[in-house]
Amino acid sequence: MTSRVETRHVSALLGGWVPGARVVVTCRVNVWDADKNAFSGFDVFRNLEFNPEQVTNYIRRWFAAMGDVATGESLEAKLAQSNNSRIKELIHNPLRLWMLCQIWRTGGGFLPETQAGLYEQFVKWVYRWKADEEILDQREAIDKALAQLAWAAMEQKDEVSRLRLPESWVLKVLGSRQIFKAVEKLGWLNRLERSPEAIWVFYHATFQEYFAALAVENWNDFLPKTHVNRPVEGKYRIFEPQWKQVILLWLGREYVKDKEEFLQKLVKFQDGVPDFYAYQAYFLAAAGINEFKACSRAAEIVRQVVKLGFGEFDIPKQKWRTFLDPIEKGARKVIPETIRRLAIRELSEISKNCPDEYTHWQLVESLGKIGVANPEAIARLLAVICTTENEDTRRWAAKSLGEIGVANPDAIAGLVELIYRTKDESTCRRAAQSLGEIGVANSDAIAALLELIPTGEDEFTRWQLIESLGKIGVANPEAITGVVQLIRRSKDEFTRMLAAKILGKIGVANPEARAALLELIHERENESTRRQAARSLEQIGVRNPKVIVGSHEVIRTTLLATESLVEPIDPRNPEAIAGLLELIRTTENESTRRQAARSLGEIGVGNAQAIAGLLKVMRTTEHEGTRKRAAESLPKILTTPEHYAWVVSALKDCLSNEVYQNNFKRFHECYKVIWNCAENLPYPQFYEAWDNPLTTPYPEVIEQTQVGHNSTVDSLETQPIDICLQLQNLPIFCLDATILTDETEPSEIAQTLCQLIWEKAFPDEDYPKEVTTASKLREQLKTLKLRQNLPKLPILITHCHPSTELIVFCRKLTNIVAIAWLTDEPLEAPLKVFPPNQPHLISAIQTWLEEI
Repeated sequence: MTSRVETRHVSALLGGWVPGARVVVTCRVNVWDADKNAFSGFDVFRNLEFNPEQVTNYIRRWFAAMGDVATGESLEAKLAQSNNSRIKELIHNPLRLWMLCQIWRTGGGFLPETQAGLYEQFVKWVYRWKADEEILDQREAIDKALAQLAWAAMEQKDEVSRLRLPESWVLKVLGSRQIFKAVEKLGWLNRLERSPEAIWVFYHATFQEYFAALAVENWNDFLPKTHVNRPVEGKYRIFEPQWKQVILLWLGREYVKDKEEFLQKLVKFQDGVPDFYAYQAYFLAAAGINEFKACSRAAEIVRQVVKLGFGEFDIPKQKWRTFLDPIEKGARKVIPETIRRLAIRELSEISKNCPDEYTHWQLVESLGKIGVANPEAIARLLAVICTTENEDTRRWAAKSLGEIGVANPDAIAGLVELIYRTKDESTCRRAAQSLGEIGVANSDAIAALLELIPTGEDEFTRWQLIESLGKIGVANPEAITGVVQLIRRSKDEFTRMLAAKILGKIGVANPEARAALLELIHERENESTRRQAARSLEQIGVRNPKVIVGSHEVIRTTLLATESLVEPIDPRNPEAIAGLLELIRTTENESTRRQAARSLGEIGVGNAQAIAGLLKVMRTTEHEGTRKRAAESLPKILTTPEHYAWVVSALKDCLSNEVYQNNFKRFHECYKVIWNCAENLPYPQFYEAWDNPLTTPYPEVIEQTQVGHNSTVDSLETQPIDICLQLQNLPIFCLDATILTDETEPSEIAQTLCQLIWEKAFPDEDYPKEVTTASKLREQLKTLKLRQNLPKLPILITHCHPSTELIVFCRKLTNIVAIAWLTDEPLEAPLKVFPPNQPHLISAIQTWLEEI
């Protein structure tokens, strides 16, 4: 058995035809977290939480499988009647939903109020199910021993040690083999490995946290009661991430005292440094009140967190005032964790009166994240759609409705009405996309899409309408007939190809769909459409021999070959690191310096010279884009408490009032880096680094680094002397898209293109990380055009083979941007091709820019 599993190990174990198969390896989350680096070369996925519709479907199917439909219906009814939004949030997690079904079936009768209450009921169910008389007699001793074991495990220095527990250590903490055997029989501990010594893990990491919460005597275990405004003797576990769930579970326990006092202490926490830890304490309190809703300051805490996340109107200055980026992000991150009912109310109130349109978009987006199935949130978004004068805000509201209004009649009706009445094609596409998310099997939604598809004047809108129909019209005869008619009548080849793709989703076992796709295969005009028809036929007609033979004949005609254009940099290569530092010091090209700073963030992990080099850039460079890139790279390479303390000491002076007034952007970037240090450094060590800066700092960058001809430096030095450098004075975004080579996932394509464009347009800003689809990217590109007052937005893609997936994705953007490709591959309009060796290439590109 190897400690690391790579794809070559799988190949060695599997023989014959099996190596050609796709291999899926599954495990529980706590096992994965114990050694998440054990797998190399695998794509990693994690189960998402359920949406309300999936929760309902799970309950119905689970109880049907148990032969107890009536009990399942009683649970549905109880959940529908309950005002306890917390339990509804908790059961979006599949494990907790399964737990609730188990305890409800065995006579629960009432819904737990908190997460701790749910786990408490489940533990009781396990005892009823698995315990014999001997175990029941020892239950108090077992629970106490389990609590001590869980607490001791949580105290271990790293994630692996906390989750992977050696048997000898477990026996020592439990104090009795008899209790150990009882714990094993109950299933609270499971053996993970047998040799050289047996390794045990808790049934699930959340149960480890629950049992640890049972060991807490009072809140002094989390925060010293004697704290004033500086570190004192004791543990500051409130700032250690692994203890957060333990704290929340403790707050959710029914008979615990002093919860109000603890939350008051968090809200009023003073840290003696510029509030880095005070904000962390406040955000923990905001999450904590969701488990202890009786807190007297609950409404005040939620109001303050929403203000920190979205700002407030500054009356004297008559403008909207926001907070520093890390504070804003921290507040927005905790909003979904706090009392959502109160948060939705606060967000809705600000939305009614917010004069800053950009903030208004963000408020609407936040409602789309926390307002799932909430009538107040849905009503507010519908009101925004009807009343706002800003089309971008209206689109954001339509987008958010698509995230929270699943199967909601009002939300569906509002989107259908918007599709009919809007004159803005982008808004129509956004509404159609949202309708595709929430209108599954809804006859009104399907009828609206079928009516609009043939009449749409904008082909991009028509494509979105077709895609939405493919999501909500599965097995619907009217939807299938409408798509078939579109294939036969449309003169646009891409529309026909997309319609063929949709038939593969909605036309399973439908003769009309199968006949239409066979017609496409027998056509000879367009190979791309024929290939798509063949794929769709395999999806809906795999039991039909005629279909299989016909589709395979077409598929065999296609072969796409791609190759990597740039060799990866060797991680932690000292020569490469030295070369990058030399390049930062000597080059006069800021683009090269930024790229070198980015590369240090990839290969300089734990390297003192790399840390010193990036610190020097942050402290001294006047170029905002280069400083921003150094600030992004620096946190990636810090690995020890000493590193974080060093950075705090080195950048402390950059947070002075003088720097704030004279160079706010330097202040802001340094603040973000130090905030990251505060998230990773124990509070007492941070305080010491801040109050008593290091007297023996780490070494400065060696000024004269002899590196000779280094491949890393060579590639970075020659890369800018490329077509992009020659075009830097022309109105065009030249994108080195090497990173997209072989990429097939639309979400990755969307996010990577967005990042590349934003680095060119706004080098001092973070790119919008929520962009995961073509439609979302179109919205951002439209905003970019407005912000930069660009009548047109030309893009040239270089260093990347135009794969089918990239071509299809880029075609969806061409109503907003003009896209050209530096490639020898022929592409259909509206995409433009420039062969790399074309004579007078720059002149040809200039001519194209004048024509578009």
